[in-house]
Amino acid sequence: MVRLFDIIIVNWNSGNQLKECVDSIFSSDISDLNFRLIIVDNNSSDDSLEKIDKNENIIKIKNNYNNGFGRACNQAYAISNADFVLLLNPDTILNPNTFKLCLAYMNANTDITVMGVKQFTDNGEVLKTCSRYLSLRNILNYTLGLSSLYPSLFPQNLMKEWDHNNPAFVDHVMGSFMFIRKDALEKLDFFMDDDYFVYFEDLDLSYRLHKNGGKFFYNSNIEIYHKGGGTSEQVKPARLFYSIEGKITYVKKHFNILKKSISICLILFVEPIVRLIFNLAKGNIEDMKSTLIAYGRVYKKFLISK
Repeated sequence: MVRLFDIIIVNWNSGNQLKECVDSIFSSDISDLNFRLIIVDNNSSDDSLEKIDKNENIIKIKNNYNNGFGRACNQAYAISNADFVLLLNPDTILNPNTFKLCLAYMNANTDITVMGVKQFTDNGEVLKTCSRYLSLRNILNYTLGLSSLYPSLFPQNLMKEWDHNNPAFVDHVMGSFMFIRKDALEKLDFFMDDDYFVYFEDLDLSYRLHKNGGKFFYNSNIEIYHKGGGTSEQVKPARLFYSIEGKITYVKKHFNILKKSISICLILFVEPIVRLIFNLAKGNIEDMKSTLIAYGRVYKKFLISK
């Protein structure tokens, strides 16, 4: 039987956050909905997966190594059989009516391929979860620090200059909550690109869906809680490394030769200097250390090992 929707959660050392997320799912008004939750655990060293009780609607996949976000999503997607797929972060908590509101909106607006929702943090801040596709221009704005100084004049790919309080069609909604029509995914050659470990694989997916005519909608009238940062807060240098690696991977796949060359030079040689200047101006020694460690790994991978 085809399910109405499958929820995919990738877990890595989420602690109590995973259980709180799962509890919020099963506390939702979903008693009459045909759904399944697929949790892929990337070799967590904590007991976050073991805290999840057995349930006929839950499938657990335990990896013996950290397979990365995109590859873990592919493991879940391989067994998905639903009209909709929801990518969901383990550090989120859903409201009781989240699923029914999403399904009602998607069923009433069949032109929408992917929908995102408003995401709040502990202090009530609205997270910036919508993005533009990467371009040479917004990479330049970000790399030179212009998007930090004058975000409305020099936007980066993440739409930080927009308050996210109004519904709108956008290029991309973050993979922390990505409600996707399965029939649109089936038109692609593959789901997530295995070349990404974590970061930018969701933007890559959106871009490929866009090229197939997909439309992306940010629905500010539906809300969830999202701690933000998640377990990646535990490893800031690694997080920065994977973000840079993901950006370079995206550029290599989707830019022409000239834009690719300029963008990679900016990312590798200009961005670290600007980052260090901003860190120094703020007196943030820890972030300076993280920047140096992350770029040391970046140079080792993209320059020294070549």
